[in-house]
Amino acid sequence: MAEAVKDYQKLEHDIIRLAGGADNIASAQRCATRLRLVLKNTPGQAEEKIKALPGVITVVQKQGQFQVVIGNHVGDVFEAVSAELETNKKTEQEERPKEKENLLNRLLQMISGVFAPVCYVLAAGGLLQGLLIILTMAVPSVTETGVYPEITYTSSVLPPLILVALLSKLEKFLNKHLPELIKSLFTPLICLAALVPLTIVVIDPLIQWLSNGVAAGYNLLYQMAPPIAGAVVGGVWQVIVIFGIHWGMVPIVIANFAQNGQDTLQIFIQIAVISQMAAAFGVFLKAKDKQLRTDALSAGITGIFGITEPAIYGITLPRKKPFIYGCIWAAIGSAIAAILGATQYVYAGLPGLISVVNSISVENPGSFPACATGAAVTITGTIGSILLFGCEPKQKENAEHSILGQTVFSPLTGELKSLKDVNDPTFSEEILGKGIAILPKEGIVYAPFDGVVSALFDTKHAIGLTDDQGMELLIHVGLETVNLGGTHFEVHISQGDLVKKGDPLITFDLQEIQKTHDVITPVLITNADDFSEIVVQKEFGPVKAGDAILTVKK
Repeated sequence: MAEAVKDYQKLEHDIIRLAGGADNIASAQRCATRLRLVLKNTPGQAEEKIKALPGVITVVQKQGQFQVVIGNHVGDVFEAVSAELETNKKTEQEERPKEKENLLNRLLQMISGVFAPVCYVLAAGGLLQGLLIILTMAVPSVTETGVYPEITYTSSVLPPLILVALLSKLEKFLNKHLPELIKSLFTPLICLAALVPLTIVVIDPLIQWLSNGVAAGYNLLYQMAPPIAGAVVGGVWQVIVIFGIHWGMVPIVIANFAQNGQDTLQIFIQIAVISQMAAAFGVFLKAKDKQLRTDALSAGITGIFGITEPAIYGITLPRKKPFIYGCIWAAIGSAIAAILGATQYVYAGLPGLISVVNSISVENPGSFPACATGAAVTITGTIGSILLFGCEPKQKENAEHSILGQTVFSPLTGELKSLKDVNDPTFSEEILGKGIAILPKEGIVYAPFDGVVSALFDTKHAIGLTDDQGMELLIHVGLETVNLGGTHFEVHISQGDLVKKGDPLITFDLQEIQKTHDVITPVLITNADDFSEIVVQKEFGPVKAGDAILTVKK
């Protein structure tokens, strides 16, 4: 296997230099593992020199292409090459196909997708807001200054999402029915004229009406049973925050401080915020993926200061279980705080862990311990649940993780062959990894084990899967099928999806593809060096999808 490198700019610079310079490269593309260059002239000994570079697995020259086999990091090298050549990048990153999912999953994915691109911005803003909170703790309280925060629609979530959903439908309708001559002018004009007033006059007031209803319901419930009110607010607070109908509760907090100099509602809000902070830290402790751990730690830190958007939209909500655990334990912690008589005496613009000190009072010395107890129960319970039950949707246990090793089941129906039968040295010489090859008889690729889709390409000819033990598997349908550009292929999953053994991943037109390409399909363990042994379980010959073909041992 190639020596690992991290300086991809140096590697691409060396490749371009040894390939005759940027002027000698007519075009550059990439596939699952290879940097594909079309050279005007091939310099002498270019193949040997580039093959010797750290980070290069091998070099293959075929079909007029100078193919530099790099492996999983080909995307990083290609980006550097594209920047130097100023070519149009033709990356093979996954384009998410539309899937039929239940309404709740689609709604959660939409909300998470809206906030995912700005999670880091929110995190940075959270740190600045945390600093602001610390600085303002020495400033007189709202009851002394008479200054109240302005409450508007600027922090609402549901109205703009509804607006965008309506806009997408109206824009398509207008583009389809308006004459071409006036379409470019009147489509945006009609959209603005129709939807902006609708949002201001109907949608926003409706959300405000719902907010007021929530506030009235809380007041009634707290008068009847404070622990139940605490449990309800603590449990559902982050849910109503997602839909932006929580602002109706904020005036209650401000009014209580103005009239009485104290408030209980803020206690439950604070514990709900703390629960998502704890959930983010729980994911950090439980997750194996380094990037997820980094993101979760960052989201948890901002959560300390009461900024939970990065935690909710980037970490807990997309995985559901951490979000649910947080809500459950927030309900329990809030009920305990209510029973013990927790009260807050200082208004917190953004309730969070550091605002627990707002419960300190000489007249009510038991308030702070009560608030701290509720917060501690929430933190301990949330993190403990994640460590005990996991942070990802539970996968059905399969036989591939037995005491004898991890089993890979056949992803195709056809004829099982040795990799030596593959007419491509990159596969036949096990340069990319060890495994098996299948000559398909049917055009359906199934998941060979439970795992995650770790790589999916626009050309749809190859897919990478990773199981929960870290085994990385590449299924490459046919040879040089990247040149088909996705024609005759259809994918049924998206990168990052969790799949179960036997789920259909890719369908392809076998008859059409084999007219122009060799359809033999390598199935490779690309991180074979991480395992002690890879054993072929089935004799070469007929094989059905779902048959055990490989056993991988640590």
